Amino acid sequence: MQAQDSMALAALAARNTIIKRTTGGEVAHGSEDKLLLLLDDQDRAQENGDTRSVYDITFADDQLQKSNGTDHGGTLRARKQQPQLLSLQKVVETEKQKKTKKYELSEFHSLPDYIRDNEYILRHYRSDWPIPESLLSIFSIHNETLNIWTHLIGFLLFLVLTIDTVRDVPRLEQLFEKASRLQQEVDEVVPILTQRVTRWPFFVFMGGSMFCLLSSSICHLLSCHSSYLTYWLLRLDYTGIGIMIATSFFPPVYYVFLCQPVWRQFYLTSISLIGVSTVIISLVPVFQTPKYRPVRGLAFAGMAMSGIVPAAHKLMYFHHEPYCLHTSAYELTMGLFYMVGVIIYIARIPERWWPGLFDIAGHSHQIFHVLVVAGAFTHYKGGLLYLEWRDKISCL
Repeated sequence: MQAQDSMALAALAARNTIIKRTTGGEVAHGSEDKLLLLLDDQDRAQENGDTRSVYDITFADDQLQKSNGTDHGGTLRARKQQPQLLSLQKVVETEKQKKTKKYELSEFHSLPDYIRDNEYILRHYRSDWPIPESLLSIFSIHNETLNIWTHLIGFLLFLVLTIDTVRDVPRLEQLFEKASRLQQEVDEVVPILTQRVTRWPFFVFMGGSMFCLLSSSICHLLSCHSSYLTYWLLRLDYTGIGIMIATSFFPPVYYVFLCQPVWRQFYLTSISLIGVSTVIISLVPVFQTPKYRPVRGLAFAGMAMSGIVPAAHKLMYFHHEPYCLHTSAYELTMGLFYMVGVIIYIARIPERWWPGLFDIAGHSHQIFHVLVVAGAFTHYKGGLLYLEWRDKISCL
């Protein structure tokens, strides 16, 4: 009997808030019959799904013992309340476990289907984690850590570069000073003083790159939460890839064909339509499964390859222009970065050769991320050359 009382008091002490009805005085001056009535009321309440009265009965019984100096209700509690108190203890323990639970990393064989993507990465998965724990996992080590940070750092890099480009406005006094010192450079300085080519196509590319990198980072961070959230995050990720590829055409097409508006509008419209079509195809649910990984990669690679036509057109008309050759070298390097990244992504190299060895670092998706950032940065450098070219030589 004393053990039952101790168990009841321990369970009650574990609760932060106890709901008490104002019946203490009645029970304190009552008898066992009134306590039995309250216990019967407790049983009926619990049958109806109300668990609060277990606290009231225990509180009333404690008052009865204090007022009479006897254990009138102890036997009744042992008989009537033991199942309820055990249930209460289980609830308390469950709530404590929820607050103190440490979410462990899982292995591939125990993952739900929505997380299974690469069977060559065997361990260190996050699975069904709540949003707060998923967000905090950005600072812990798992097989998505480098996927998150490679593109997050890339996003921050492009944000800084964009701000730097916005601030890079030539000061008139500096240009006049240069013109006065070096008369032979007047022909280069005067166009800059009078007119600078519009920057919006360049910033469209920078914005598209930042959107892609940030959406990718968010997708890798939170896709361990649930199948529903992962479903939409993957769509956001694929949309970001399509936007980045499409917007990367804007600087070269706009500045190369600055003086040929018909060709300029044709190429910009075509690549925009191709980009939208590719994104729509990639958003079809069946293409999100691991089985269609090569199809996704080839779709985006084909979209990028569509840039061969305007590039060939550029070389045909401006092969005598040094800026044309220099920017083409940057664009070729960018294309190589992207193409090698896609090949590694599709082939799952090197983890397919040594499964489990590259779970934390060095697997194909991480390499793909690094090459995407390298390709985007290369394109950024080429874009600066286009600005320099058209600032000096614009349309008359």
